[in-house]
Amino acid sequence: MKKAVAYCRVSRPEHETESQSLKMQEEKIRQYAPFAGLEIVEVFIDDGVSGGKALPTRPAGARLMAALEANEAEVVVALRIDRLFRDTLDALNTMQALDEMDISTHFVDFGGQPFDSTSPVGRLFFLIQVGFAEFERGRIADRIRENKLSRKAAGRSYAVAKFGADNTEGRVVPNQEELDTLVWMQEQYASGTSYHSIAKQLTEQEVPTKQYGARWYASTVKSVLERVRREQEEQAAA
Repeated sequence: MKKAVAYCRVSRPEHETESQSLKMQEEKIRQYAPFAGLEIVEVFIDDGVSGGKALPTRPAGARLMAALEANEAEVVVALRIDRLFRDTLDALNTMQALDEMDISTHFVDFGGQPFDSTSPVGRLFFLIQVGFAEFERGRIADRIRENKLSRKAAGRSYAVAKFGADNTEGRVVPNQEELDTLVWMQEQYASGTSYHSIAKQLTEQEVPTKQYGARWYASTVKSVLERVRREQEEQAAA
């Protein structure tokens, strides 16, 4: 079997949904690997990182490229193109770099079919699909801007409620259960507990993430606590 590394990504760690959760991405990749003759030797996860950033500039993306340059694997596997790329130029440059290292790329869900970059037909469809991925990123940005303007004009909040609050009929209101969890998280971190340990405890206690995901990651805990710290500092300075 060929050695492979897996790559998973979500843009907003506090708001990942079941359709794109890190857990779901990793599970589908691991299910696919044996049928493709692949052995997953490491999983690289970018939690809360935009796909618009070039792969080598992302924390896990940079480690993935370093592992490939060190000949630790000969295949990269991701669930979909938009998990690995949302920028056409980045996709072309990265694929060229992988080609020069004789690294092939597999996308598990490629229009309903697995994708292998060593196939000429696969490469053609790759070019088409990555263009659509960038196009969709632009459409999402446009929809967000339009939604913000519409809600602002109607006097409603356009903010997506973060952990500790809910967006109810256009108004952000406190979520006391999540606020209690936030206090516990802050106390744990202040006492020296690592992000990883806090995430593990939250998962074991079956505390849901903002979008009711069942698994917490260290980067998600870090994102939540750093956001709360910034908000508290801004309030104190006001």
